Amino acid sequence: MDSIDLDNAAERAAQEEAKYKDIYAGEVRCGSEILFFERVSLYENRLSVMLPKSYKDLPKALAKMKYPMENRPAVIKTNADTTVNIAFAYHKQAFSEAQVESAAKGLKEGLARMTPGARFLDTRILKTLEGIKFSCFEFFSTGLDAEAYHLFGFVPVHGQFLHFIFNAPAELARTWQPVALQVCESVREIDKENDLKGR
Repeated sequence: MDSIDLDNAAERAAQEEAKYKDIYAGEVRCGSEILFFERVSLYENRLSVMLPKSYKDLPKALAKMKYPMENRPAVIKTNADTTVNIAFAYHKQAFSEAQVESAAKGLKEGLARMTPGARFLDTRILKTLEGIKFSCFEFFSTGLDAEAYHLFGFVPVHGQFLHFIFNAPAELARTWQPVALQVCESVREIDKENDLKGR
């Protein structure tokens, strides 16, 4: 009887948590954060994406520290304590659905060489709400004082390359993973803005 009760309690807890993981349905809970998402236009109205209303631009000095490479993402949104970051790098290079898998494979292999201690999860091929195929993979890296969770996505937008980058403390991976995926899936070309009203 006790094991059944425990199983039911775990199931109820999972169902309760799942209620707060839909970025289109209102309140979203990720760790200690209670978030509300809105659609935001980026890159001179080339694309739009669902982002937390409370997230602000990461200050430039911190951006240089967190993303030391010179070609760091131009758009980096962050929470109040800058521990959770959602970033986008839009490159003016030809990129199509046929290339999403090879793009993920190439960067994954490059990261594995540069960060030998990183733990990589499988690459997935998914679709945005518009039905555009994209790829993504997740990995864990060890920094100076803590482990971090990352989710990278590779999305064709107007025939060009959009790199989606999410990172958070490793202990938040489980709670953030379904939400971060929805953010990547929400990427939309602006000229198709009316195709999926309300989404």
